[in-house]
Amino acid sequence: YAVEHFKIKYPETPLKIYSENVQQIQQRLLNGEIDIAFIEGFESNQGFNTEVLSEYSLFLVCSSHNEFVTKERINRDDLLNLPFLLREKGSTLRDCFDELTHELKVDISPVLESINTEVLIKAAKAGMGITVLPEPLAIQYLNDGIFKHLYIEGHKMSTVNYVVTLKGKAGNRRYIDIIDYFKKAEGQYASFNQIKV
Repeated sequence: YAVEHFKIKYPETPLKIYSENVQQIQQRLLNGEIDIAFIEGFESNQGFNTEVLSEYSLFLVCSSHNEFVTKERINRDDLLNLPFLLREKGSTLRDCFDELTHELKVDISPVLESINTEVLIKAAKAGMGITVLPEPLAIQYLNDGIFKHLYIEGHKMSTVNYVVTLKGKAGNRRYIDIIDYFKKAEGQYASFNQIKV
């Protein structure tokens, strides 16, 4: 939605998109390679302006046909014996999961670690283990019955998404418009994508 609307309004403006972890995107901002970043779980410092874009729950999901967990509510002890498919350290999904396991005093060694969420989704579909997905990605798989949602008793994970720019860098109408398009896209997600399960 956001990119499509921006291209319609500004067809002559080049648009280059990177999908990288927080540290890589932060470095691109500092190097002047990009003007605006939409970042999940960004910890700001004095060199950046940040604005909250949205907040999502993070879900633990696994194949509906898995053979390693039969209950939806799991506890600390269960975590020690379950196979996990996780993003690399430094990614927001991994950092949120690691915060939770640290709080529970559990050390998890994933059976699969990847920089690519799609790899983890495919592995979870194949029944290899449990992965962490943001709500917008998880919902369709849950609604289609491909994944089931696992709940850790007494604990929830969430992440905040931010618009990030360099401090002192003047924005223009295009900046304002693309940020508005992303906000509208986030608002549409919240209105229309409710979990049915």
